[in-house]
Amino acid sequence: MDTVNIDFVAIDKNWDKNIADYHFDIYHLSGWIAASAIVDKGKPQGIIAHYKNKKVFLPIII
Repeated sequence: MDTVNIDFVAIDKNWDKNIADYHFDIYHLSGWIAASAIVDKGKPQGIIAHYKNKKVFLPIII
């Protein structure tokens, strides 16, 4: 059975480097997420789901 691995990571410049090789929009970039976290009074957090050779990047604000 195939498994999905989930990593919780910081939203920072390394996040931007990781998503650079994939299709993304401005809402995935660390600067946008940091600004949104200030407005929403939360902490930015990244979720990366790995399945076989695919990745899903999900930025959230906690």
